[in-house]
Amino acid sequence: MRAAERGTTLLLVPAAVLVLMVLGAIAVDLSLLGGARRDLIRSVGAIADDAAARLDIDRLRSGAPIAIDEVAARDQIMRDLASADLPGRPDGPPRIEAGSEPGTIVVEVTRRVRHVFGRAVPGVPDDEPITVRLVGRISDPNAP
Repeated sequence: MRAAERGTTLLLVPAAVLVLMVLGAIAVDLSLLGGARRDLIRSVGAIADDAAARLDIDRLRSGAPIAIDEVAARDQIMRDLASADLPGRPDGPPRIEAGSEPGTIVVEVTRRVRHVFGRAVPGVPDDEPITVRLVGRISDPNAP
């Protein structure tokens, strides 16, 4: 090795370590966001299914097809969301509406999840919105 080339290692190793640290920080942030999205999907799915179980008893007694009591379902969703341990912080109220198919209810929730390392990078927002839209449906009582 020539004497003129001996100092290049001193310059390359810190640069390589910096690149590895940045890539690790990106991986941590993305995995935390992915985990938060999975948790939100699991929780909101359970909440939507619980709301679909709120049947309209008056319609059922009159012999009409099974339907969801939308007022009771909305109340159930709001109670469940208030008591659930969801990731991030709310980004507006949840959207709750009757589904396009009979016997379904749609729940849409948006949460803002903070970055861990991304906040240190200029131009990267402090948090990321995660929106989940899931449908709860009454299961067919005649299905196997």
